[in-house]
Amino acid sequence: MTELQQAKELRDELNEKIRRLDIAGFLKSECEYFLKHLNSYKLENLKSNFTLFKKYLMLLDNQQTRQVKLLLAKLEKTNNNVKNMDFFFSKRGQRALGEKAKAIATGTVMVQKIMQKIKAIFLFQATEFVNGSQLRMKVIDFKRIHDLIVRKCKTVVE
Repeated sequence: MTELQQAKELRDELNEKIRRLDIAGFLKSECEYFLKHLNSYKLENLKSNFTLFKKYLMLLDNQQTRQVKLLLAKLEKTNNNVKNMDFFFSKRGQRALGEKAKAIATGTVMVQKIMQKIKAIFLFQATEFVNGSQLRMKVIDFKRIHDLIVRKCKTVVE
């Protein structure tokens, strides 16, 4: 099997696993785009670190939902003609936000800023999972990662 075939196989497998996760659609899109640019070696690392990578994606999704929740407290306008809710929120996020999610899901500048921050944080930290050895992944500090995500996102809503 050639390098390209092996990379495609691994990419397809990882994309399928990511598609099954309950995370916002924009995060799934970011993952797909990210995986396109990895060779088979890095994809293999990501595959072996997938449990931690999944935990990381869930952290990002939860933080995005929290940020939007904070934003909802500040917004007064509503727009009930929302399409593509899955792109902006995971199923968990939609349940947590309820009807309020519809108020801000279409093009609010602040939601776009939150999404851009989450995407930037994703790219910044995702390289850890493709370059990290098994030993390095065992000592990864998710508390530090969580605090970083919270700190970076704080400035968006405030």
